[in-house]
Amino acid sequence: EQMAMFDNEFFNLSADEVKFLDPVQRNCLEVGYDCLFRAGWTKESLRGAEMCTSYGYASSEYSNMALRGQFGYDQNVVYQNAPAACASRMHFVFGMR
Repeated sequence: EQMAMFDNEFFNLSADEVKFLDPVQRNCLEVGYDCLFRAGWTKESLRGAEMCTSYGYASSEYSNMALRGQFGYDQNVVYQNAPAACASRMHFVFGMR
């Protein structure tokens, strides 16, 4: 239920982009930004920042179900739910280098 409250607009992601996005990956964005914010970073100061973020993510039941087409099929499901996408999503969303 909490993941339905994901603020896709805050992360500059369209509703279509997050429609099939694994809740674990949504949580990574929210918790990741919260950690950076508590450390003094803002969306503006992150743009162009040279930093590394690390995630411990392998897969989830949701992404496996999505990849098997249990929620319907969308051309972006495979890319959006790949473990590698989780690791780079924070950089993409906030324009970090």
